[in-house]
Amino acid sequence: MTRQSTEMALPRAEKPKPTRPPLSLRILAGLFMYWFTWAVTTSLDRFHRAWILGTRWLASPWSLKDKAMHHHLIVAGDDHALGMGDTCVPGNLPGCATRLVTLLHERKHMRHQWTALNFGRLGLTTRDWLPSTPAFAARFAPKGYSPEQRQRDAVVLLIGSFDHAAGILPEDTLANAKSTVLALSDMFGFVSVCTIPDWMVDERKFPDAIEAMATVNKGLRVWIEGLEKSGNIALGAEVDRASTDFRLARFYAHSGLHFNKAGYVKMSRDLLLLLESPLRRIEFNEETAFLR
Repeated sequence: MTRQSTEMALPRAEKPKPTRPPLSLRILAGLFMYWFTWAVTTSLDRFHRAWILGTRWLASPWSLKDKAMHHHLIVAGDDHALGMGDTCVPGNLPGCATRLVTLLHERKHMRHQWTALNFGRLGLTTRDWLPSTPAFAARFAPKGYSPEQRQRDAVVLLIGSFDHAAGILPEDTLANAKSTVLALSDMFGFVSVCTIPDWMVDERKFPDAIEAMATVNKGLRVWIEGLEKSGNIALGAEVDRASTDFRLARFYAHSGLHFNKAGYVKMSRDLLLLLESPLRRIEFNEETAFLR
């Protein structure tokens, strides 16, 4: 018998079978990982919210200036106006406000000084921005903010994202938005209304929400198109599904609920093209009145 046949005749040592932890231990481990993930995510979300509110507070002026050749560019609305999902450093307002004013000054077409203001509020609906609410007057007509200064200022409005979740019908959302825009147009020199962003809404899970937002956005477009071109109301950045510019996932935060830095930069550049001429017209009107 050869050496090879001898080796083949020897019994092979069986490999030890892997031992699995008890079922109870696996369940406990799964529950722990679920809790840990939830705790980390919740902590990060709370930290991000506090960071956005803190940077907004640090970068906001203590009082509104009231003087000639000085203007305020106000970005008002819900989470998207506030800048949730953005990554900003202290000294800059989150969202579009600071970026938009910086772009305006870089183009060197603006001759006056423009100051960015962020009037965004977490989770507000169009009902919360109605002219009859105390919050409207407290935000847009505080003490010391003269009507003459407001006519030198402009507003970018981002509202309506949370109406469907709050049970507000599309026709009511559109009516609320119209009331707010008309009131602001009487108070300020120019009002730009953005469409409701809906690319972050899963159409398979929430088809009703997509349909409701599309109805409001369509009505908003039709209404603004029917206004006089010489008026002070115009459509702002189109960030809904009717425009494919914002369909890319790189424009949204990890939560998928808000824009990220790239998304706010993109929105700011779109608004720049739409606001440059109306804001320059505000400056020209003041210069003309000043020369008289």
